[in-house]
Amino acid sequence: MTQGFWEGWSRHLFKWYGFLFTFVGTIVALVAAKEHWWICMLLVLGAYAAAGSFAYVQHKALKSFEAHQKERIAAGDAAYLQMMQRAEEAERSLAGVSYDVLARLDDFCTQHAYLTLGESFAQHADCLGRMQAFLTELQRPMDLRVFSHYSGELYALAKIVPAATRHVRIGDPFVLCRLTKGGLEVPAAKLIVHQAPNEATGVVSFRIYSYLADEMGHIEGLARTGDVKGIKGYGIKVAYDLTRYGSTDFDGLAKGIRQIVSELFRFSEV
Repeated sequence: MTQGFWEGWSRHLFKWYGFLFTFVGTIVALVAAKEHWWICMLLVLGAYAAAGSFAYVQHKALKSFEAHQKERIAAGDAAYLQMMQRAEEAERSLAGVSYDVLARLDDFCTQHAYLTLGESFAQHADCLGRMQAFLTELQRPMDLRVFSHYSGELYALAKIVPAATRHVRIGDPFVLCRLTKGGLEVPAAKLIVHQAPNEATGVVSFRIYSYLADEMGHIEGLARTGDVKGIKGYGIKVAYDLTRYGSTDFDGLAKGIRQIVSELFRFSEV
C-alpha cells in the first residue's frame, strides 16, 4: 500500500532517533557529563539521517518500479514483434500461391456463373414451352373452385382438363385476375403452383405469394367465409404473354441454349 511522504519520513525519523539516543547519546553523555548541548545536535542529526534514509528507500522503490515497467514494455514489444512475424509469414504464404492456380480459380468461377445463367435461360425456355402446350390442352379457362387460408398463407384450388396437368410443375407462375363487370381482367395477385397437380381429377393447388392490387382483405374474407359467389369474380391465367413469341419452338430453344453454353466453354479451353 502506498504511504505518504511525511508518514514514511516520521517512521524513519523515529527509528534513527532511537538509534542515536541509545548509542551515540549514551557515549556523549558519559564524556560530556553534565553538558547537554549534544541533545540539540542529536535532534538535527536524527532528522537528517531519517530524511536521507527515507529518500534512499523511496529511490530504491522508484528504481524497482522503473525496472518492472521496462520488463512490461519489453514483453509487449516481444509480443508485437511476434505478431508482425506471423503476419509476414502469412503474407509470404499468400504470395507463394501460384498465379496459375488463381487464374484457374477465376476461370472456374466465371465458367460456373455463365453455366448457371445459361441453365436459367434454358429452364425458362422449358417453362415457356410447357405453358404453350398447357394452353393448347386447356381448351377452356381454368375453373377456380375455392380460396383457403392455412398457417398464415392463402391458397387457391382450380380445376382444369386432366390432360393439361402433365405440363404443369411445382413453382410454375400464374396470375390471379379479378373480372370486372365490363369484362376487364385486372391482375390481383401472383400465384405459383404449390404441389404437383392431380392428373386424375385435374385439380391444381396454387399459393398466393404477392398481391398486385388492394385485394388481400377481400380474398382473405372469401377464404374464411367460403363465399362461392365472390369467387366467381376471379380467374387464373398463365403469367406469360405467349403471343409475343409467335410460333417459337421452345423445346428446341432450350436445347440450343444448353448446347451453345457447353460448346462455348469446351472450345474456350483449347
